[in-house]
Amino acid sequence: MLASLVILGFGADARAAPRSKQRITVAKQPVTVTLGADTTKPVVGEPVTLTFGVANGGAATVSLRSGPLGNGAPDGFTVTVKGPKGGGTPVPPNPMAGNGGSGFIEIAPKTAAVDRILLPEWFTIAQAGRYTVTVARKLKLGGDAKTATDFPVRLELVLDVAVATPEKLGAAIDRLAARMLAADEEAGGAAAEALATIKDARVVPHLVKALALDWRRQFPAIRALADYPTPESLAALQKLLASVDFNTRISAAQSIAAHKTDAGLAVLWGLRKDKNESMRLEVVHAIAHKNPPDAEAKLTEMSKDTSAMVSGEAKRHLAERKKSGASQAPPR
Repeated sequence: MLASLVILGFGADARAAPRSKQRITVAKQPVTVTLGADTTKPVVGEPVTLTFGVANGGAATVSLRSGPLGNGAPDGFTVTVKGPKGGGTPVPPNPMAGNGGSGFIEIAPKTAAVDRILLPEWFTIAQAGRYTVTVARKLKLGGDAKTATDFPVRLELVLDVAVATPEKLGAAIDRLAARMLAADEEAGGAAAEALATIKDARVVPHLVKALALDWRRQFPAIRALADYPTPESLAALQKLLASVDFNTRISAAQSIAAHKTDAGLAVLWGLRKDKNESMRLEVVHAIAHKNPPDAEAKLTEMSKDTSAMVSGEAKRHLAERKKSGASQAPPR
């Protein structure tokens, strides 16, 4: 996930309440950098969203370089976690996090730029205990983009992580889901991304509700439902296949394909004559990965598709099956 940068008036975001702060002077303007969290007392498995704020306390505008800030972005944050037995387990960098260009934004007097950092996308905390989270970044700030200089910033936050009982984790899920549904698009999307990191079937009804909202909440819900191959998840994703928005349709198809269930494959097979070749390509890949008993017959049909891309992929899978001697699917 890329960090979500928003401009807020002082005190406009309760989750940005500082637990740690650093004051610097930029072009004679007082600037305060803060690190906060939506909770510092989570249970194991409950996602923590950090808020990294840059507040302009002066009378003139301050420029801040803004760019791709997610886990893996080359000019982004450095996040470390220390605790019991060394701390959490680092999550591999997101290969997509470095995409996109950097540019400058203006922070008006008495406003703040706030980035949200979803900690589970950096570290997995699997046991109870006290953890120290350190966030460091070289901020490029100035009176304008031309005069901006680097300011090294390093802030720490302590998390007291408690043992998760089913009841406590369930309560955390309900709190986060309520926030996701009630918030505006920006904050609601951040909450949906956090909810999607919880691996518990009780998130499914809440994720299904998110599908009826804006794209910022829909997209993480669609991706997360891929982990729950249940009738409820499949039915909700199937409805999205009728959307007029292509991104919604293709994302839903990909999540259905990830289920690798007979019911999901049956839904996707109904898209084999879809007007969009990318949708038909998802059908080909789903057949190849699920490998049903009639996979060869289905791939042979798709090899006659009018799109060279679709037919070519179907032929490639058929050739690989023949080469490996898998012309017949193994009994299940």
